[in-house]
Amino acid sequence: MKSQLEALQPILVSTVKETNELLDRINSDKKEAEKTRGIVEAEEAVVNVKATEAKAIRQDCEAELAVVSTTSNYFFAVILLMCTSDIEHEEMHCHLYIDDLPMA
Repeated sequence: MKSQLEALQPILVSTVKETNELLDRINSDKKEAEKTRGIVEAEEAVVNVKATEAKAIRQDCEAELAVVSTTSNYFFAVILLMCTSDIEHEEMHCHLYIDDLPMA
């Protein structure tokens, strides 16, 4: 039995060496992964700030668009009311002057 253990000794030494090298590589990869995690988290924070800013800009634009849309619809309705249509002659007559437009 002793001779068998002595015969296995070089294999055991080699396996221990390989295991230690593997553990060293795992630790090195783990440190690199932690650095990368820190970089990604910092970039994520910047992106989240930009996303919040973009959302605020979008909301402002949507609010302004709603006002412009309402105003343009109002003026379009006023123009239509000021124009008379002569269906018989298929002509549209508009008597519209800037001074006639109400200011909203």
